[in-house]
Amino acid sequence: MGCCGNKRAQLVRRSADAHRVLAPEETPEPVHAPRVFEYTGRTCRTVRGASSGTTYFFARTGDCLEIPYEDAFAMLAEPEILARPMFAPSTRD
Repeated sequence: MGCCGNKRAQLVRRSADAHRVLAPEETPEPVHAPRVFEYTGRTCRTVRGASSGTTYFFARTGDCLEIPYEDAFAMLAEPEILARPMFAPSTRD
């Protein structure tokens, strides 16, 4: 009978290489779309973005602003400011 010691050692090395955890590749940060918000209050309103610190100014009722994703969730909590669809059909001619 022949010895299988070398073959067994090679098999063990291959098996160890197959189970080695590879480092994950760097994936780009997901891009999140901004949201559009409409002001429904009676006077002007200034709101500061919770994440970015950017100041957003609504001059009158019906004003719409595009707000970056980072600040959008905080805007949802503001009274008199409503989220609108990003690409709403225009009613103007």
